[in-house]
Amino acid sequence: MYAKKKGVNKKVVFAIALLVLIVAVVTASVVLSQKPNQSALPTTNVGVKAGDYFTYTLKGYSTGPVPSTISPDFSIYNDTAYYNVTVADVNGTKVTLDTEWVLNNGTIINSPQTIDVASGIISNENGFYALYPADMTTNQTIYPHVYQGVWINGTDPISYSSGVRLANYYTATGTLYYTQDPTHSTYCSTYDQVDFDRATGMLTDLVSDRDYNNPEISTQIFWELSATNAWQY
Repeated sequence: MYAKKKGVNKKVVFAIALLVLIVAVVTASVVLSQKPNQSALPTTNVGVKAGDYFTYTLKGYSTGPVPSTISPDFSIYNDTAYYNVTVADVNGTKVTLDTEWVLNNGTIINSPQTIDVASGIISNENGFYALYPADMTTNQTIYPHVYQGVWINGTDPISYSSGVRLANYYTATGTLYYTQDPTHSTYCSTYDQVDFDRATGMLTDLVSDRDYNNPEISTQIFWELSATNAWQY
């Protein structure tokens, strides 16, 4: 049921609050490995343009029933027909996105989002934000003014029908503490994995692992790009 966790030198990880519904009941204390030296800060290139769309499939797995204190709507991941992100406008380093979370029963959840790819500042804290500067290289810090401890671990070639494209990946782990437990003895260990297309800066794959100690339960959420008009998929 659970995919094997990938190491830092193989494939991607990032604590991405991206629509993970537990954020309302926890505060994050991110624990990251020592940051490597980097020769320069990331250049801020925007790789998407208005009209680009990216469609994802979502899946969620757990070792048992997920209580509402962890995620009141965890089943939504397996009730999803698709999640679509469309670039509505690009203004300097600010990118406006229209998103549609379409459920199997026809329900559509819209969450407009604006992301400044130079800083990582977003307009909707609960919306999609896995869009990054284009053309980043290994050891460059992602959103240096916001996320000081997250950097590019490497780049992998990915084959598509239109040819080979490069995908950046980065990693992070963390600990989420239950806000109603002042002793910090109720917590969740996090391990997330993220790939994004280097040329556009858009998410291609995400694996988000959560291991809770009270109750003892593990969850895993998958995002996978299934279609786009930005290249021949």
